[in-house]
Amino acid sequence: MLNQNVELTDYTLTIMGLTCFFEDRISSPEGCKLDNVPSTLPWDKEFYEEQTPVKIYTKNNLPKGFKKFQEKCEEKNLFLSEINYKITIQEYAPKVFQHIRNIDTIQNNIIKLSIDPKKTIDHLTHLREMCVNGGNSGNLVIYTYDHKFLVKTISTEELETFVEFLPQYHKIMRSFKTLLCRIYGLYKIQIQDKNPSYIIIMKNMLDLTQEVNKLIIIIYRVKLQLLT
Repeated sequence: MLNQNVELTDYTLTIMGLTCFFEDRISSPEGCKLDNVPSTLPWDKEFYEEQTPVKIYTKNNLPKGFKKFQEKCEEKNLFLSEINYKITIQEYAPKVFQHIRNIDTIQNNIIKLSIDPKKTIDHLTHLREMCVNGGNSGNLVIYTYDHKFLVKTISTEELETFVEFLPQYHKIMRSFKTLLCRIYGLYKIQIQDKNPSYIIIMKNMLDLTQEVNKLIIIIYRVKLQLLT
């Protein structure tokens, strides 16, 4: 769990880095082109090995609107004013994950609004309520403020395994209806000069309640037909 000021600040900067990244994606011409990834692409090996250029965010080059967020953090004693921070972020397989988001009609703006630290600021001082243990791995899993998505850290070994499996995972996502976890992004984030963290953004599978209810109704109707 995040229970120290240093860890709290790292979490805040991680969320802010992701939000800045999506802000750039939404506002840049390159990002707009990426939004319209055609489903007819050949999906060769290069798409799965592609990485975006490294983005660096510091206290002096935050996107518009984040100065107010920084002021709120200082009001909440999140100590951002006391460090000359640097956030380095890079996305893996951007076209692949954009395509998965497109399949699920998840616009980048939706994710940005969900992870937006300006929206979650009131939660940042109550992280124990937002964090859960990531199963046997012990990785951190954090719900977004609206509970639509999860932000989860993964180990280097998990990263390597997932990247290797990504072509098969993508094929399943685009070809079949499945209840597998919906993963919408894979990122490498480094705070200051610390070791990098690897983060995935996932759909909160509790949102599948409607689909599960539909399945239960179908099963119930089939049973009724068999009994009559």
